[in-house]
Amino acid sequence: MKTIYLHIGTHKTGTTFLQNILRENRDKLREFDYYYPRSAIPNSSLPGHHLLPRSVSDAREKFDEISKKTIVTDKIWNELLEELKTQNLNKIIISSEDFCLLDHGEILKVREYLRDFRVEIIVYLRRQDEFLLSLYSELVKKGYYQNLESVLYEYEERFDYYSLLNTWADVFAKDHLKVGIYQKSGVKNNLLFDFLAKIDLHLDVQDLQLNSLS
Repeated sequence: MKTIYLHIGTHKTGTTFLQNILRENRDKLREFDYYYPRSAIPNSSLPGHHLLPRSVSDAREKFDEISKKTIVTDKIWNELLEELKTQNLNKIIISSEDFCLLDHGEILKVREYLRDFRVEIIVYLRRQDEFLLSLYSELVKKGYYQNLESVLYEYEERFDYYSLLNTWADVFAKDHLKVGIYQKSGVKNNLLFDFLAKIDLHLDVQDLQLNSLS
């Protein structure tokens, strides 16, 4: 059975950095029997598979403002599954921090689409106070004018790591959940090494294209 490493975030834990590395090194990953799919990636500036969680998080068909596409759940997932059938590789990496926003019922849909694979869930957590400040800074840059306390109230569910982990463990089983701690200091090198270890990929980082480190 093929294995899917499903990287679900969380937000503000270096997800875009990792996604860029994976996209830039598709050929190198193939040498080690790993594959980073091209399907469900909105555009060149968003290297993660964000259309997958977005497709199950709302109505079956909707217009996605970021990708400027109409998302149809079955179509998005079926395109991914058809792509995987064309690849004679046994380990697939799927990554989007938006997976961490899904509720129990939506995660069950993900499991159903991936029922023919062994799924390993990878998630990184950041200290809630650091996450709050980082999120607030991003929102302010986009024109948010409320205070810090308002952010904590509006995004309360994102700080509840206990519920997040329990929900995913309930659907995919606790022993299929790999949890990492996002450390702000030396984050890029440490995060990359840790992520490669979590997906059991043993290669020399010097062999990777690391444009995203610059």
